[in-house]
Amino acid sequence: MALFNRRAASASTLPKLPFFLLRVIQLVCSAIIFGILGYFIWNLWKDGYRTPYEFSLLVFAASATVLNLLITSILLCCCGLSPFPVLVFDTFLLLLWTISFGLLLRAMGDTTTATCSTDDWGNADGVAVCHMFKCLVAFSLIVLVATLGIVVTAAVARKRQPKIKYTPTLNPANVNTAYSAATQPQMHMNPPQPPPPYQANKVQQPPVAGHGANVSYYG
Repeated sequence: MALFNRRAASASTLPKLPFFLLRVIQLVCSAIIFGILGYFIWNLWKDGYRTPYEFSLLVFAASATVLNLLITSILLCCCGLSPFPVLVFDTFLLLLWTISFGLLLRAMGDTTTATCSTDDWGNADGVAVCHMFKCLVAFSLIVLVATLGIVVTAAVARKRQPKIKYTPTLNPANVNTAYSAATQPQMHMNPPQPPPPYQANKVQQPPVAGHGANVSYYG
């Protein structure tokens, strides 16, 4: 089965409006996640701290999402795209975002539901960091839901995709040979005859002098 081809552009079963709408949501949310993570990672490096693996996994998930949506969107517009690769790649991204979101929630703990106030965060900068953490959780959840929507859309489109039966093609050489044999006049030929049976040469008997006469060598 071909993943994409030029003739499939107009016959693709992927609905373009929901597909591109979900792709735009993925792109915007991934860009916001990149910005928040970039701010956190830069401050951690500046203070001599290592990057948490939760942040590294989120960066990888956002990068893979942007790369996937750019490639699939371009292919759908220009060449046509089968729902199968979209289903496979976005299922992988769905698992990746699920793991990343779960690890992020575990790392934040009660900060996800706590109020961002100066009593807990000290000053205005701490409150801003608290709000950025909440935004990171919110946009990660939105990307997760959008990716799930892409998977469902691709699954429905693949189910509606007509099945193409394989038809073996004829060899052009055999076609030409059959056509030549059909157009040429048929010659009626006698079937080969078996060889005649073998006949032994008969020995000629000498004639007898006088029918019924006695022949004596003594006269």
